[in-house]
Amino acid sequence: MAHAATLKQLAAGLVTATTGRNHENPTFAKLADRALKDIRNQSYARTNQFAVKDKLDGMVEKFTVLNRDDLATALETDLNELPQDSRWMPEILSLLLELSDRPVEKTPAGDLDSESVVVEEPLTWDDIIGDEPFDDPNIWQDVERGYHSSGDDEFNHDLESEPTVSTKATSLDEQDPATIARLYLSQPDETSLERVKLAREHGKSLKRQDAVHNLSELTIVRETLSMMHGLPTDLFDVDNAGQVDVSSEVRISGASRDGLLDLLNVAAATGSAVNSLRQWIPEASHSYLQAIHGALESQITDLGAQLGMIERRYITPEERVAVSALDVLDEIESIARGLVHLSGIVERASCHDDLEAPFALLDDLYNETDLAHLSGDKTLFDALADVFLAGLRSYLQPVARWVTKGVVVPQDRDVLFAKDLDQHCEPGDLWRLRFELRSVPDGIPYAPACISPRATSLFALGKSRAFLNQLDGNEACEDIQRRDQLPDFESCLNQIADDSLAPFSQLLDEALDSWVHDISIDCSPTLRSKLFDDHGLRKMLKALPVLFFSHDGILFQDFADAIISRVNTVRPLEAHGLFLMAELAQTTFGSSADVDAESIYLTTVREKDLPTASSTVRQLARFTMGYRLPWPVQNVVPSATIDAHSKVFTFLLQLHAATGLLEDVFLGFRSREPLSPALLKLRQSLLWFSKSVFDYTTKTAHTIHNDMTQSIERAADIDEMVTILARYEKRLQANLLLAANLEPVRDAIIGILELSEVLSKSNGPDRITSLQRQFETSLRFLVAGIRGVGRAGGDSFLEGLADTLSWGVS
Repeated sequence: MAHAATLKQLAAGLVTATTGRNHENPTFAKLADRALKDIRNQSYARTNQFAVKDKLDGMVEKFTVLNRDDLATALETDLNELPQDSRWMPEILSLLLELSDRPVEKTPAGDLDSESVVVEEPLTWDDIIGDEPFDDPNIWQDVERGYHSSGDDEFNHDLESEPTVSTKATSLDEQDPATIARLYLSQPDETSLERVKLAREHGKSLKRQDAVHNLSELTIVRETLSMMHGLPTDLFDVDNAGQVDVSSEVRISGASRDGLLDLLNVAAATGSAVNSLRQWIPEASHSYLQAIHGALESQITDLGAQLGMIERRYITPEERVAVSALDVLDEIESIARGLVHLSGIVERASCHDDLEAPFALLDDLYNETDLAHLSGDKTLFDALADVFLAGLRSYLQPVARWVTKGVVVPQDRDVLFAKDLDQHCEPGDLWRLRFELRSVPDGIPYAPACISPRATSLFALGKSRAFLNQLDGNEACEDIQRRDQLPDFESCLNQIADDSLAPFSQLLDEALDSWVHDISIDCSPTLRSKLFDDHGLRKMLKALPVLFFSHDGILFQDFADAIISRVNTVRPLEAHGLFLMAELAQTTFGSSADVDAESIYLTTVREKDLPTASSTVRQLARFTMGYRLPWPVQNVVPSATIDAHSKVFTFLLQLHAATGLLEDVFLGFRSREPLSPALLKLRQSLLWFSKSVFDYTTKTAHTIHNDMTQSIERAADIDEMVTILARYEKRLQANLLLAANLEPVRDAIIGILELSEVLSKSNGPDRITSLQRQFETSLRFLVAGIRGVGRAGGDSFLEGLADTLSWGVS
């Protein structure tokens, strides 16, 4: 943990030192996370251990060839004695290799540990002369070569200048390759070479800034064309960044100094722009940037071919040609205009922040291409459209992969608008937590400008496809062959070539829409069908009111009476008692055809999580009944929705308990002496209140549930289902007083229900009067509270409940 914290702190310091941004900047966290990720990814050794071994083996062989066997043996021995388990040994050896400086010459034999190797002294001229001195008078006489003279081994150019080729049909493989190669070699013209050398020497004098040089227009043209090819010239200087400057002051006859200088400066600016594209290499490894880079290189190659045609015009003219530097420079400026414009776009895009404008280059190309088309500049449009469409076509590869396969491969994570948040998330959270639509800081989808309007729909298509893959194991949406080809934009370019009046942006939108239609298959109908029919969504929607809303009154009453009896006899509930109640719930509600008995479970809240209370109504709040859903349905119905249903069920249990207590007391009234009217009035008021709230809860819950069921049957996709269920859960909490901010109103209802239990145990005259006052006070507060909630934004249900309860206020 300390190491991770140190790395995180270092990454944050690196971002601050590099960009000047601190923790208050909204982009600081993303930059720090990216830096930390890059630091962690560099934990492996960077030195190629095999290359180091090959280099050391080569040095051993080199020492042997140079007659330093002692040095070779010593090096080989030391290498064998090195520890083999050291992780950093390749780096250490690589460092030593970099630090080595002519070891053959600077390593004395005495410094070596090896004693078995005898160093042989090198052969010198003194040794040779000592054996055969040069003072012998016969040594300098001419010797006539005989038939077997060693002179025959020398190569004779005259004899070999015209070799005879064998006439055998199979003699080609038997001839010397050097002989065959000489057939295709031509001897250079020494005169031409001398002229080139003289011209080169004369050109070097142009580098002197203290002189004015008079040049011919042909020389100006030749130097300019060479500079545009990216070759070194004498007239122009090129720095490491590719910027071109005129190296010296020159003159040509018939032209002013300022005019010629302006002409050369224009050529230098054009060459600088082309050189900047030659040296531009995308920093990121995104495929669409590589495609743009490839398209630019292709246009630079085409420029070289056109420059070659200009050169050919003067080298091998087919007719008389007048040399005009102005015409040539105008022609160069015309054919290089597209590249010059592209150079400016690349330079501007490189200044953008990748976090705020990740697709700045593609967006700038799109805008400039559209403007070129609107202005009618066909040459510039062709150059820009070629580069832009190449980059866009490459960018659409991960988009097609997402739409057709529903996957985000590692190489697509930095460019795709779909973000894979967690590949190992729970199956029930796949739809909500697995994928997310990425956006830039201003909220726009993380996509180029021409794709951004379609990003939401494309994200939904791929998300549905991904969910269907998990649901049915990569089963196809329909039994057709998927088409994931990339758009060729030929229809768009053909319409522009036919002088279409439609703007480029509109034609591109039509081409993109057509392509999206071709590759897209909406999986939503298939998903909807499988969720409803194969994975139990429809059955679950029918089971909810039976389980939680007392849709079947007989089943609810049987189970509620058993629960209430258990609470009254056993406190606190034991584990085996809860197990028996769960089995009873499964047996009772499982008799309904729409309920899966095995999916029902009961839980209780621990005593310390509830306030101390002795009433049966308060004790019932400990019970929670749940319903397990299959994981595909969990992606549509979140656990919070089931929790809201469970709260409704607990509330109905409390109402039923209060009603049952009052009804049990009423059965014994006839066997007693006549009771006071106040007791009967209070008992009737409490019974009316409990039944009114019970009827309101069940009817309102059923109405809201039916509205939800009808809406979800008409839902087009899962996102709409999730939205409908979220709205349904919100309506339940607001109209059934389940929200956290309505707890005082809910406590007032529970307090009135507790009066029923108090009345069932104590009915003295003084007690009845006190209970009556409590009931009336609580009821007034409750009516005012419910009416206020209804006016604050609830449905008309709460207004009706407030009107009904107001009848009991005297």
